[in-house]
Amino acid sequence: MTDPEKIADLLLDSAWRSLEFVQERNDKIEEKANNLMAFSGILITVNAALIMEFIKSVFITVLLSIEMGLLIICVWYAYCTIKLRKHGVLDMVGTVKAIDLTNHIQSTGDLAVTIANRQQELLYIVIDRSLNLKKSMKWLALALGFVFVIILIYVLGELAPSFQILLQQWSLSL
Repeated sequence: MTDPEKIADLLLDSAWRSLEFVQERNDKIEEKANNLMAFSGILITVNAALIMEFIKSVFITVLLSIEMGLLIICVWYAYCTIKLRKHGVLDMVGTVKAIDLTNHIQSTGDLAVTIANRQQELLYIVIDRSLNLKKSMKWLALALGFVFVIILIYVLGELAPSFQILLQQWSLSL
């Protein structure tokens, strides 16, 4: 193998590995977005059941409805992360037809450039998807924080009469 052949093969191998790496990142982002959608869907179902349970308490119902709204926004951004985007496939037929068998080194270099261009397009899609995933995660964190506030309000509301009785007994004993 001559030096130009080695360089062309190295370029082609590097382009394929880079494309595979970006595709793996893309797949991981989609998997995380799917997990966020599934978890948020479970929480939305739980919130709907709690709203039906606390239908008499307007305050709790409003708080749980706000919680559901936050989770729906989380699901929306997760959906935006995984929705299909128009990113073309590598045109292998056109690429194979363009190969010049008399100059395979040039053809290998051209194929490496084509793969690198496709990898760059996919990288832009991955960046966009990761931004949507971050937004989805932020909304989920906000929704979970809001759940803890609701729980704290509910627990303090339930314990308030007990604390009031304890304070009255303590003040009478003084």
